[in-house]
Formats: sequence, structure tokens, C-alpha cells
Amino acid sequence: MKKLNFSWFQKALNSTIIFGTKNAPTIVTGGSIILGWAAVYVFWTQSTKAEAEILETEEKLFVKREEGEEVTAELTKKEKAIIYLKYCWPAALMGLGSTAGTVWAHKMDLSRLAEMYMLTQF
Repeated sequence: MKKLNFSWFQKALNSTIIFGTKNAPTIVTGGSIILGWAAVYVFWTQSTKAEAEILETEEKLFVKREEGEEVTAELTKKEKAIIYLKYCWPAALMGLGSTAGTVWAHKMDLSRLAEMYMLTQF
């Protein structure tokens, strides 16, 4: 029986790891940009659902007001913010993750600059 030669796989894996560690700040920055735009898209899609619920709730309040009950016809800003938060919390988390990724990438860059500075001093 023939032996399988997987040395090419090990070489490819080693070169990928070397590329990844060498270019980690750039990769993390790119990932955080993609995550930020994904957060914008998620916020856009979920905010339309939140707006629809706000309109539906205000219509119900208006109907109750027409029937003679003592209610306001509009939601307060706090109630609207709670509805938006109910729908848009994933986008907020994605935005925080994007910001954290960017900060982490810059921290990696600064540590690499410090390493290079120390090497040049010796």
C-alpha cells in the first residue's frame, strides 16, 4: 500500500500561520470594518421593524383615545428607545465588537513598533 504524502499540507499550514501572524493587525482591522458594515445593515433592517411596531402601538393608543379613554396618542421617547433597543441590540453588540477589534489591531501595531524599536536599540 502506498503512503500518502502530506508534506505539502504542512508547508501550506506553516506559511498560512506565518502570514497570519505577520499581517494580524491588517486582518483584524479588515474584519472589524466588515463587522461594522454588517452592524449598519442589521440596524437598518431591524429599525424598520421597530418603526412598524411603534406605528402599530401608536395607532392602538389613538383608537383607545377616540373611544374616550385617557391615553396619549404618542409614545414617549423612553418607550420608543426601549422598542428600538428590543430590535437593534444585535447591531449595538456588533458595533462594539467592531470598535474593540479596531482598538485591538492598533494595540498590536503599537506593540510591534515597540518591539522593532527595542531591536534597533541593540
